Amino acid sequence: MRELLNASSIERQEAIQISEMKNWMTPYLRYLANEILPEGAEEARQIKRTANWYTIVDGLLYCRGYTTPYLRCLTPKEADCILSEVHFGICESHVDGKNLAFKIMRKDYYWPSMKMDALEFVKRCKNCQLHDILRHQPSTELKSLQAPWLFEQWGLDIIGPFFIATRLKTKLEDAGGSWVDELASVLWSYRTTPKEPTREIPFSLYYGTKEVIPVEI
Repeated sequence: MRELLNASSIERQEAIQISEMKNWMTPYLRYLANEILPEGAEEARQIKRTANWYTIVDGLLYCRGYTTPYLRCLTPKEADCILSEVHFGICESHVDGKNLAFKIMRKDYYWPSMKMDALEFVKRCKNCQLHDILRHQPSTELKSLQAPWLFEQWGLDIIGPFFIATRLKTKLEDAGGSWVDELASVLWSYRTTPKEPTREIPFSLYYGTKEVIPVEI
């Protein structure tokens, strides 16, 4: 097939219309690149005060940290992709919202509402809600109790029983005969989740380096 053109396709110029979507990064990009502040006095004062925490590298906005490298700032759409990838991706880890946000920050990504967004994202996860630990404490005010003998009023069992984790058992039972295939992802999630006593992950404590999870924008 042949097509006859009235003008050369190489020399012809094409105009592509690009619409800029405004988000939380737009004021920082305009101020750092061109020193343009928002019209509102309060917003302009806030941007000018917090702009030192950000920098532009190759046209992308990054956030500075105390002990972390530059964190790539994400748009709301990119943030949703990262939340889904870390929570449901190839290295899925159904952790709570606080640990989910911590994992994303360790992957060198940042946006201001990441902790709140991670909490809301976990609340919408069906599996997290089905296998969450049930709270049996009644939602009522505490009342004083009369104790017939010493120390009974506290009702403490110092010896035990100790808390028994049920999440691993539940996940393996749901897998049926294919629990061997699920074991690797369960162990990876455990080893890459920060623990309360140290606020570090077992992987980095053992190997002395940060784990690498394939999460990219």
